[in-house]
Amino acid sequence: MKFHFWDNYQNMMDVIIWKKQIISPIWNTHGVPVKLINYTLSASTVWALMSRVNGEIEVDTIEVVYSQRSTHLQQKTMNKLVQAYFKAYQDYLTNDEQQ
Repeated sequence: MKFHFWDNYQNMMDVIIWKKQIISPIWNTHGVPVKLINYTLSASTVWALMSRVNGEIEVDTIEVVYSQRSTHLQQKTMNKLVQAYFKAYQDYLTNDEQQ
């Protein structure tokens, strides 16, 4: 599943910088998001979305798509914003599930 950085940029800024209520990501999932999970491989973190589709649990690895024009330093900064946003969304899904 693809998560396009620039399609989600304003939502990420609103949630992380301006501390507004969580805004769900724009991506191509067909189910109801249940949980966002992550695992670390070497120096990078991999995120996956667990969704409920027709009563079944589906897990999709998330591929973050950045601009072709960005430099390595810009991508590192963009990655930090994405990681913070995914963490906030993960907390939101976890807290929402408990209620």
